[in-house]
Amino acid sequence: MRRVLPLLLLLLAPGALFAQSTLKVSSVYGPVQWKSMTAASFIPLTASVQTVQLGDELRTGPGGTVMLELPDGSYMVVAENSVLTVQDFWSPTLRNMINLVLGKVRFHIQRFGGKPNPYRVTTPTALIAVRGTTFEVSIDESQITEVRCLEGRVAVEVIAGHNVAFAPRAIPAVVFTDPEIAWAGLTEAEAARQNWKVTV
Repeated sequence: MRRVLPLLLLLLAPGALFAQSTLKVSSVYGPVQWKSMTAASFIPLTASVQTVQLGDELRTGPGGTVMLELPDGSYMVVAENSVLTVQDFWSPTLRNMINLVLGKVRFHIQRFGGKPNPYRVTTPTALIAVRGTTFEVSIDESQITEVRCLEGRVAVEVIAGHNVAFAPRAIPAVVFTDPEIAWAGLTEAEAARQNWKVTV
């Protein structure tokens, strides 16, 4: 029995690792192309392709979107005109999901039992670490990465020597009252001190 168990683990481990490096294609809308790691060119992503794997590339055209699901139930929605590569997202400490080369992706990351579920997303100019949150990452043709945290926490590091800009005044705030009140930007007094025209 002791000899069979290690042999069984050796046989099952590659399959388990392969499954962990697979993203389920939940939905495809509009023009979406896919290139597997072993293919020479892109082909249309159709309903017959149910998973994308480590090293595969996806690109969406105008009006095209694709939803990808991770093994833990987290998911991402790839917006139109985006290009990305699936990365090995099951490393020991942080799970790399994708490298976003161009476009926009919205992520919905699960939290289990109040504990963080650490993931990482990269772009050519930034590394984004997340812990159970909803956030968007976009990168334009000039390689400027923009991260919008909609819920939870996100940490962003610069990896290409570019400047980081953080504008806390652009983050909307809400006070739960009846009637509801919300604001973003400067207060009326701050705007007046900076000689901005104030209309209430």
